Amino acid sequence: MWIKMSQDYRKEVNNYNFKASCEDCAFFCKEKKLCAMLYPTTPHLKETFLNAKDDDRIYFCKMFEAK
Repeated sequence: MWIKMSQDYRKEVNNYNFKASCEDCAFFCKEKKLCAMLYPTTPHLKETFLNAKDDDRIYFCKMFEAK
């Protein structure tokens, strides 16, 4: 799933402590920066979300499982 990055989305992340990046997922191996489910991590990393400009697409992993 994807959405367009926006100021509204950034506010919601802060207001609701929204978690969606690999670093917040139970399947993420932080030492190797790899997904145990073999999904690519680059599109889902916090850094990718933080560097996204307004109207850039950000992608959420369908296998995300909160820690």
